[in-house]
Amino acid sequence: MKMTIEEIAESKIAYFRSVGEYGGKQNKERMESFKEWAQVNGVLDDSTILGIPQDNPNITPKEECRYDVCVMINQDFKVTEPAQLGTFSGGKYAVFLLDHTKEAINEFWGNLFGEIEKKIYQ
Repeated sequence: MKMTIEEIAESKIAYFRSVGEYGGKQNKERMESFKEWAQVNGVLDDSTILGIPQDNPNITPKEECRYDVCVMINQDFKVTEPAQLGTFSGGKYAVFLLDHTKEAINEFWGNLFGEIEKKIYQ
């Protein structure tokens, strides 16, 4: 798992949400359908795509875990269904690069605070 600390500006986003166990077939299919939507709507190339697990699977029941895949868009972009419109809050973020598998996401949550602590005290 690779982590960096980045300052990310507030941005308008278009997103798809999945609800259910992280890393399953459903999340991969959602990512593929999102990429197709983004390509058709002209926001895939030269864009920032984020995968955001919203819940800790050690606390939230796996069938209720929310996962958003989103793309940062211009303020004037008109979001079409099935995408939803949202706002990504600006600020300093720990950014992780990891595989989209159940094992990697569970490992992520198990190591999250230790990784952040290591980065802070380097």
